[in-house]
Amino acid sequence: MKNAILISMFISMGFVLKSESNQTSFENINKEEVTATFDGAEGNYYFFTDSNNKALQFEDVDEKVKKSYDLINGDYVGKEFNINYKGEKIVNLKRIDN
Repeated sequence: MKNAILISMFISMGFVLKSESNQTSFENINKEEVTATFDGAEGNYYFFTDSNNKALQFEDVDEKVKKSYDLINGDYVGKEFNINYKGEKIVNLKRIDN
């Protein structure tokens, strides 16, 4: 009986650990990072171009990013950034000094 209880506890712990690892990987789905040059903003859209001349468009910017970088005023056009995004939202932005 004790062995059956121990075995069921180990199996249960395995399911808990497995579900926690799935949750962690789920949180990282669609999180991307890219280095790109800021081309401008229009309306609710923010435009960048990466090193392969691929156009990137984002529809939303995290509030903390907005506080650090005013992308609307045009001061950052032509500047290069490391961009962390999830879906079409910029979640972190860091200017690269060049």
